[in-house]
Amino acid sequence: MKGQTIDQVLDDVALAQFFWKPGPITTAAVEIVKAIMVKPFFVVWPDEVNLENIDADSRSCIGSAYRILGRRGIIAATGEWKRSQAEGRHGGKIFQYRIRNVHFAQEFLRRNSPDTRIGQLDLPNVNPLSID
Repeated sequence: MKGQTIDQVLDDVALAQFFWKPGPITTAAVEIVKAIMVKPFFVVWPDEVNLENIDADSRSCIGSAYRILGRRGIIAATGEWKRSQAEGRHGGKIFQYRIRNVHFAQEFLRRNSPDTRIGQLDLPNVNPLSID
């Protein structure tokens, strides 16, 4: 910290927020971001995200992963919703999500994905906020 400008310190703090400790929430979050990043217009319904690799005991962490990703500015709800068709959801309400910031999403995957190739996706320079 000594010898750094305030902007450098803030950059370090912001980057540190993209690294999460390993665990079921991180595993779910990586799968969610990967699923959204490969979809056209970076938009996905939660039913479309394959989270079969999350143990049954850890399923309650999936909602937390969506909320934390939203608070970190990586994803955002589009405002669209529908009834879930997923087995076990009993028609519960789900919201559609989109990538809020492509650069944040790429950095998150680079720091947390066990598959480093995923973290180095070469995506087109698209601003998902400008897509209607």
